[in-house]
Amino acid sequence: MAGEMNPLGWVHASVQSRGYRGEAAVVVPEQKRMTLTQGEIVLGISQPAGEYEYELGGKKPIVLGDTPYGKWVLGLDYTFGKHVYVNGQWVHGMLDELGAGDNLFQEGFAVRDGGVTADSEIGSCVIGRDGTECAFEVLRARQSDLAVVGVDYNFASRAGLLRLFTITDLTGIQTEQYNESKGKRVRTAHGAFSDQGFSAILYPELSYNFGEGLNLAGGALLQLGKTYTKFGDPANGGSFVFTRMKYTF
Repeated sequence: MAGEMNPLGWVHASVQSRGYRGEAAVVVPEQKRMTLTQGEIVLGISQPAGEYEYELGGKKPIVLGDTPYGKWVLGLDYTFGKHVYVNGQWVHGMLDELGAGDNLFQEGFAVRDGGVTADSEIGSCVIGRDGTECAFEVLRARQSDLAVVGVDYNFASRAGLLRLFTITDLTGIQTEQYNESKGKRVRTAHGAFSDQGFSAILYPELSYNFGEGLNLAGGALLQLGKTYTKFGDPANGGSFVFTRMKYTF
């Protein structure tokens, strides 16, 4: 749904338009299980290559559950006079995020990183097939919450455009590892603006229409955060700077 509204009661002549937008979906996934295989392991004795022994009663591990979950986008935009446009959106769940789990209604995490602690006895963990005291994991809710905020500024009789948009991940992360003093695995939350949990995109762009069909633009897409975060993940391609020329004739 989309339309116009005035929740702040603004009636000043400089406010030309006040818009809202909302989208929502309920996703009902099909359960998916995965097969894991491993190469030969030689630790004094040899374990031949083959399918991993999951110890799940003969079942394969679930990588996507069948629990329904929601996604939505809620946004407002304002145009001030002839020069300034402002847009703000709350995005809950992106296209590439699958499975139930968020920070609001359903618990469910995806493992973003992991390994073994430096002071753990790796051999005993491998032989015992139990990583409780060895493994550490970086966890993130399967469905993220993102704040999208952008501003457009038109100048020089609308020939020039200065744009700045940001996407800030509000989800945060959790780390989990064994705590000797408590004798169990413990999760520690790291908020969206902590050093561990921060992740964001900055998108500045400047363009100018020189007339006679020539338009030049330049900008950058900066992806910030640790490698296990939403936007710091190397699989996203990293940050880059660009220029663009368009000539119409």
